[in-house]
Amino acid sequence: WLSNRWLSGGSCARSMDRDQAEERQREARAQIAARLAQGIEYECGDCARTVRLRPGDQVICHECGYRILYKPRTKRPQQYEAR
Repeated sequence: WLSNRWLSGGSCARSMDRDQAEERQREARAQIAARLAQGIEYECGDCARTVRLRPGDQVICHECGYRILYKPRTKRPQQYEAR
């Protein structure tokens, strides 16, 4: 019965799917960590310049000293269904 179970892909297939899912999660976490290390871009509310901040940085524009920064809109199109 062991050979039939192995050929049918019982627990072995689930194990491979789980391994692939874990690998995808590791890759996604690595991409997020790389983006955070580079910093996230914000726009200054006063001079409209782009400011790149990393975790732990002070929230301040490096050009004019203004302390209100806005996150720019995404470039990816979004569509919502309204009823």
